[in-house]
Amino acid sequence: MDHEGIIKGWRRDEYSDSLTRELLYVEITPENDIRSHVTSEDCECIPRLFSILEVPTLVHNSFDNRELFESYERGH
Repeated sequence: MDHEGIIKGWRRDEYSDSLTRELLYVEITPENDIRSHVTSEDCECIPRLFSILEVPTLVHNSFDNRELFESYERGH
């Protein structure tokens, strides 16, 4: 799934209520990481929980440290 604003190599999953289709939360995880992630704030990668447009969004850190290189490549 390709979403605007998501860097290649990361997956964005949306979870909605099955009856109302209301968006309940979003989870962003690195694809093909060296270890598996769990859908929880207790994941070993120490993910961060944000509220984006009033939707809880869980953003995982990678175990292969790819975000360090991605930030450098973008000039941050």
